[in-house]
Amino acid sequence: MINGVNSDSRDQAVVVGNPMVYNIPQPASYASGNQSYQIADIIGGIIVHDGTGGSTATLPSAAALAAALPQPARNGDSIGCLIINGANTSGTITLAAGTGGTFDANQGGGSRIVAFGSSKYVTIRFSSTAPGAQAYTIYS
Repeated sequence: MINGVNSDSRDQAVVVGNPMVYNIPQPASYASGNQSYQIADIIGGIIVHDGTGGSTATLPSAAALAAALPQPARNGDSIGCLIINGANTSGTITLAAGTGGTFDANQGGGSRIVAFGSSKYVTIRFSSTAPGAQAYTIYS
């Protein structure tokens, strides 16, 4: 078995083998209401959000997220995150792109919704990491 440790101070490690085991930070957890997800939430990989009553969740800006990537960030770099709607009654979470972000043109509005009692895996892929022109596309 090979043990690998991430050396960039992000406190994440992986054990390579079968099964592959990841050591991840404590998932972010948000109460109901509109929220702006933090960079650490996205990088952490799991967000639990109580969508009771309907909520909008705004992702970080492209510039801020690109700055948090291992440097130099490159076009095509991607981050994945699982977003869980933990509402105990009805309510959806509508995802919103941060500044410099957009959803893929072929995704309808329904792909931006995390339904009550469900989850959605989103991939954020950078199309530009040039300083002052950072941009990403969200796939969900």
